[in-house]
Amino acid sequence: ELTSHHPDHPMAPYLPMFTGSARGTDHTIKQLYFAGTFPDLDRTNVDSALRTSGPTCPPVDAAMLDLYLRRFQETGFLAPPEQNTRS
Repeated sequence: ELTSHHPDHPMAPYLPMFTGSARGTDHTIKQLYFAGTFPDLDRTNVDSALRTSGPTCPPVDAAMLDLYLRRFQETGFLAPPEQNTRS
């Protein structure tokens, strides 16, 4: 509802994912993800295979997300967030 009243909202381009039907189905893309249509993906098998071989997968935490976001911004893959100029 917010994006329909504010077309410049950053989420506006994603509105069709939540409201429009996916090709060949009567479900939205969001519904497909929650309907068990797609398999669950995780790293259980990777963790099991690597358990005795040495390498480890670090946890995905705030520090890792910050690291990736910072690198994406440094390389230009993501634009830095706009500064809030309100006082």
